[in-house]
Amino acid sequence: MPEFVDLPFETEPVEPDALCLPNARRFAHAVQEPAFVDLYQARKATRSAEDQEIVVFEVDVERPQQVYHPVKHRERLAAIFGSDQDSMPEVLALRADFPLVPHLNLRSYEKPRSLCLYDQDPRDVMLHWTPLAFVQRIRHWLALTARGKLHAQDQPLEPLLQPALGSIILTRKVFDRLFDTNEHLPIVARRLTEDKASEMIAHAEVATDAEQDNPEFVALRFMCRTVTHGIIKRQPATLQELCALVQDFGLDLLAELRSSLQSLAHKSLSETFADAKPIIILGLPKARNKAAEPEDVELWAFMLPSTLAQTGIELDVWEITNGQIGTLLWVDHIRHGENVAVCPLKVLQSFTRAQAATLSASQADEREMVLIGAGALGAEVMDNLLRAGIGRWSIIDPDRLLPHNLARHTLGGHFLGQNKAEMLCFLANELIDGETSCTCIPADVLCPGEYAEQLESALNQAEAIIDASASVSLARHLALDIQADAPRASMFFTPSGNACVVLAEDAHRQVPLDILEMQYYRIVGHLEELKGHFEVQGQGFRYSQSCRDLTSKVPQDTVSLHASLCANALKQIFAGDESFAGVWTLTSPHHTVSFTPIPPSQLVEITHHTWRIRTDTWFMAKLADLRSQKLPNETGGVVIGSHDMKRGIIYLVDTLPSPADSTEWPTVYIRGKNGLSSALHDLETKTLGNLTYVGEWHSHPEQVPASPSPEDREAFDWLEREMQATGLPPVMVIVGDNDTQVFVESMQMGHC
Repeated sequence: MPEFVDLPFETEPVEPDALCLPNARRFAHAVQEPAFVDLYQARKATRSAEDQEIVVFEVDVERPQQVYHPVKHRERLAAIFGSDQDSMPEVLALRADFPLVPHLNLRSYEKPRSLCLYDQDPRDVMLHWTPLAFVQRIRHWLALTARGKLHAQDQPLEPLLQPALGSIILTRKVFDRLFDTNEHLPIVARRLTEDKASEMIAHAEVATDAEQDNPEFVALRFMCRTVTHGIIKRQPATLQELCALVQDFGLDLLAELRSSLQSLAHKSLSETFADAKPIIILGLPKARNKAAEPEDVELWAFMLPSTLAQTGIELDVWEITNGQIGTLLWVDHIRHGENVAVCPLKVLQSFTRAQAATLSASQADEREMVLIGAGALGAEVMDNLLRAGIGRWSIIDPDRLLPHNLARHTLGGHFLGQNKAEMLCFLANELIDGETSCTCIPADVLCPGEYAEQLESALNQAEAIIDASASVSLARHLALDIQADAPRASMFFTPSGNACVVLAEDAHRQVPLDILEMQYYRIVGHLEELKGHFEVQGQGFRYSQSCRDLTSKVPQDTVSLHASLCANALKQIFAGDESFAGVWTLTSPHHTVSFTPIPPSQLVEITHHTWRIRTDTWFMAKLADLRSQKLPNETGGVVIGSHDMKRGIIYLVDTLPSPADSTEWPTVYIRGKNGLSSALHDLETKTLGNLTYVGEWHSHPEQVPASPSPEDREAFDWLEREMQATGLPPVMVIVGDNDTQVFVESMQMGHC
């Protein structure tokens, strides 16, 4: 016959109908009905601080003939119910030799063992709790334990202890140095919670001379040998019990503690730490079974409520005479920590880049990145990426935080008047422990002044340059004037906030940012679903008296949505080396998001006189295709594009269909004008004037080169006279069999 242990508190038997707690009464009646469970006894606590009622029952266990853990065919258990209806009943295995298995709750007593049945919040469990479902959960737990299947092979190793009092956060520097040396490593800690009656949370760092100024805590660390997970029998309550527990793990903690305290005394640190409370940190390499290699090092921490001075006395290390600590050289150790309580703490590692990446399901990325523009979008995108472990950042922005910025910025009111880049840099470096994640340059990229050398260095060292300034001139400057090797990306949201855009170069910059910009305008002009892309509803908000003191009305939730979309896009861009362009459009009132990809097309460039003509393979292919469709006749139309007069660049972006009243013969093309004016006006409106008329194009017949004919020269003279009124250069494109020629200001040839 099996032997059984008593409950860990005094009880008395009662009739099941005498149970007062609703769940206890329901459970006692329920276990009397099914064949696989029997009621054994009902009891009540007699001297408990709270009302507790117990139902003792026996269940049949479905187990194999060959068991992994010695679970019996029939087990006697006790369900303990409390008066709190949100509190899940605890289940104790009453058999005296019930095995020590994974997934047991640690208690101050070793037996009876407490079954850990759920990994959910007890309040969530009790929402759906029924007596019979609870019995089946217990039987399932016992059956899997018998098979050795309760703890899956891909499941993380079970914690060895279950902390209760509070937490201690160890910095990366502490983690890196904690067990890599035999030399004593004092650690100081500061309390993060002001209310000492609440759960304690402390932050620990390696002690320096400057920091050793009467700290509240001092931590001492020790290493055990490898142990198997889930084998701790009971939670230690005193230092003596803790020492006995780790004795089985190859650590003579009592001797090590005495040695450490003597070391502190020899280094004259004992009085510095005299009033500090010791925190013992233990490292336990943890394996899945006895034959396995360690998979993890579990850290335990125990705070001693007594001070360091008191602890030294309790361990016969020193005595205090006239307020001075003096070590004992010859002494019989009669005290072993039996009077020193230990309070377990949860050990946490401070937030590192690796942890950020793991928690974000991403890969840590330490590339040097430059962010230009620390406004609402740029600040939040960088924050999103940094919290995913991505990037070492240089933030460039001359602006200061003003009151109206608080409507949509990650910075708070206490940063008003400060430079945005500097404050974001401060917060970034506070976020990631153990490294400098961010530097800042409070400069205007287009006019850096005293910061010119620092700016040049940051851009040259960058591995990615991200423009969040929402400035066309700055984006153009990045694309064309900065000689750094890093690919560029640009992100912005439209003035109305109804859409955001990301344009990103490929790793080899074959599709540069200015060409992506033109391709973006082209698709906005083409697609009906992007109609109204640049429209602004209502008036802007004037935050001061200057004519430029005007900002858009876009709520923070919209900016946050755009920031998450842009950050996600940048993650994918950083993971590859291809160019990317796309538009995300929000549909009111529920912020439904639709994505419009912009297929990147490679740069095509020629120089003609003093002008640079920049276009792409898409445009060249479109002209060739239109020519092919109309052969043997000639065809043509207007060229849509843009001018950068500052740099002498003409962008050839698109063409409108040949008007219906055009003359298209095998050797003659005369462009008509029906509908052309309204079509051009519509395109200019859709693209906010970023695309407009820049010239004409026509095709030549088969086997006729793209060289200008006398009629072409006459047409070019007309075009030149027409463009004189605008001050813009005339452009004519001729498409032949195997080549395309572009003419600007004269009929001297330039080949694409």
